[in-house]
Amino acid sequence: MNFMSWLCVFFSLSFLFKDIKHAATIIIYLLPASCIGGCLVYLVGRYIYVSRVTTNQHKNLSKMFSVMVQNAKTGTMIETPEREVAVINQTFCDMFDIPGFPKQYVGLESNQLFLPHAPMLKDPARFLKTVESTVYSKESIVDEEITFINGKIYARDYIPIYEGHVYIGHYWEYRDITEKKKAECDLRKANKKLEMLSMKDGLTGLNNRRSLDKQLEMEWKYARKEKEPLSFLLFDIDYFKAYNDTYGHIQGDECLKEVAKIAKSIVFDESAFVARYGGEEFGILLPRANQYEAIKWQKLLDSKWRSVELSTRLLKCLSVSQSALG
Repeated sequence: MNFMSWLCVFFSLSFLFKDIKHAATIIIYLLPASCIGGCLVYLVGRYIYVSRVTTNQHKNLSKMFSVMVQNAKTGTMIETPEREVAVINQTFCDMFDIPGFPKQYVGLESNQLFLPHAPMLKDPARFLKTVESTVYSKESIVDEEITFINGKIYARDYIPIYEGHVYIGHYWEYRDITEKKKAECDLRKANKKLEMLSMKDGLTGLNNRRSLDKQLEMEWKYARKEKEPLSFLLFDIDYFKAYNDTYGHIQGDECLKEVAKIAKSIVFDESAFVARYGGEEFGILLPRANQYEAIKWQKLLDSKWRSVELSTRLLKCLSVSQSALG
C-alpha cells in the first residue's frame, strides 16, 4: 500500500473511533501485517510467473529435442531405466526394418523391437549379449561396429543418462558407416598394391633392390638371433654393355627378362628371395643355407643357364658370372 492509501485508512479509522490515538495504534499494528502480506502475495505471484515461464521453456526445449531426434540422420532411441522405449525416430526404424510409425513403439520394451529383427544381423547372439552387458555396466561406448547380413555396417554409441547422481535412462545412436568402411577397405587395397609395386622391378617382375634390402635386414636379424646360416648368391651378365650397345636397348631388356626367368625357374624353396640387384646384376637370398648349400645353388644356376634354349645371339655374346657368400 502507498502513502495515500495509508492516509485514507487513518482518517477512516479516526472517523470510526472518534479517536486519533486509537486509530494510530491500529495503524501501527496493521502496518507490519500488511507488509508481510504484501511480500507473501508478491512471492507467490513471482513463483507462479517463473513456474509458467519455466514450464513453457521446458515445453519448447522438449519440442525442439523431439523435432531434432525425429529429423536426425542417425538412428536414435532413448530408453527408461526399465528398458522401455521413451523416444525413437524413423531412421532407427528404417535401419532395423521396423514397420509403422515410431510413436506407436513408445512404452514398449526395447527387446520386443530387436528380437523379431535379429536375423538381419550377422551375429544376432553377440548383438543381444553386448546390449545387455553394456546396459548392465552403464559404461559409455563409441563406434562399436554392427554388421548386417545385407552388408550394411553401423557404428553404435551408448551413453547412460544421469540427472545429478540419479540414473534415468539409456541413449543409443546408430550411424551408417558402410560407405566409409568401403572407402577405407579400397584405400588399404590401393596402398597394399602401391607397396607391392614399389617392391617390384618394373621390367623383370622380380623383387627390386629396395625389397631385397628390407628382406636381407629381416633375415639377418633372424639368423643372428637363432644362430642360423644365411647365404646370398650374386650373379651378373658379362659383356652386357657391349650387347646393349650392339643390338639396342629393346634387345637388352629382353635379355634381362630371360635371365630373370631362368633365376626364378631354379627356386623351389619358398624362403628363397630372388631380386634384381641393379642393372644387369641379380641376387638370390638363401635363408638357413650354409656356404656348401649356396655353392649347390650356384652350380644349379650355371647348369640351368647352359641348358636353356637361348637365341644364338645371346649364346655367342653373353655368359653369367656368379659368386656365393655364405
